[in-house]
Amino acid sequence: MKNAGVVNSILIFILIATNLQAQNKTSIAVLPLHSNGVSPSEAMVLTDELLSVLVQSGSYTVLERSNMESILEEQGFQMSGCTSNECAVEAGKLLGVQKMVSGSVGKLGEIYNISLRLFNVESGEIEQNINQKHEGSKEELLDVTAQLGMKLITPHGRTSGYKMVAVDESASSFTPNRIGIWFGINSPKTTTLSTANGGISGALFYKSRLVDRLYIQPEVSYAGSEIEIYEPQDILELKYLQVAAIFAYELTTTNMKDFYFNLSAGPALNLILSAKNDYEGYVADVKSEVNGNGFLAIVGMGIGIKIGSIFVTLDGRYESSFDTIFKEDQEWEVGKLQAFYAFLGIAF
Repeated sequence: MKNAGVVNSILIFILIATNLQAQNKTSIAVLPLHSNGVSPSEAMVLTDELLSVLVQSGSYTVLERSNMESILEEQGFQMSGCTSNECAVEAGKLLGVQKMVSGSVGKLGEIYNISLRLFNVESGEIEQNINQKHEGSKEELLDVTAQLGMKLITPHGRTSGYKMVAVDESASSFTPNRIGIWFGINSPKTTTLSTANGGISGALFYKSRLVDRLYIQPEVSYAGSEIEIYEPQDILELKYLQVAAIFAYELTTTNMKDFYFNLSAGPALNLILSAKNDYEGYVADVKSEVNGNGFLAIVGMGIGIKIGSIFVTLDGRYESSFDTIFKEDQEWEVGKLQAFYAFLGIAF
């Protein structure tokens, strides 16, 4: 019996302590996020994520969304058009809560923006006004919303009840899709004893983000170059077309979001358009006698900067073919084509 009395006393103490803790918590309600550029259902999913953050923080007594809707409906209050600060405060007074949260989620082009405001219902003052821009998938907006929710509640109580999510604030402000051109110079050689007289090249490309900072860049390029072969003394002039699929990884910093450092690599298909052989001043078309079509491997690096709506890049690139160029009539190998590129690109 004594044990039963002790257990009852402990239970009563726990109930009293729990009740006192609940009484000390600030009551709060969250209006549905206003949507602009996203669907209302997607905005509601983000609203629920914000409610979940507030509940798990343990800092507030959170009014459930269904209860809030019932109370406001009984009062004849319309939530659909409640976007002003005054409207949010009025809703908070009708709900009988101490704090009120309202906000919006919108999309302009490829950039999302989530904005949240925390009101003191009694005074009508805005205690916090925070927002976060996001360039990425809709799914990642859940993490952005959770991060903003944590920023709202951090000054008001413990946050250990909810795992802090990481939002990449150093992500590039570049749009995920770009189209552009580049022009440059190339310095080719072969794996035989040779030197390069240089050439010019140009390309049309399209750059699209796959995930996070990883991009794919399909491109079609044209290049012309002269390769001087020492044995025998000969010059092979090549003009070729390349179709490439470049994968690029962009590194940015928080303070320089419009500037990036770029690492790239990918395969390319090389198609020789024409070949001329110049030996002791005699020029002959030997395209039918030259075999050099095949695949190449490309690696490179570069830097880029955003100026207004234009993207300017300066890149260096090295490429090497897998197949050997040779003259069929003489069975003479020219070697594998290799080249260094330096080019300037502009994208929109």
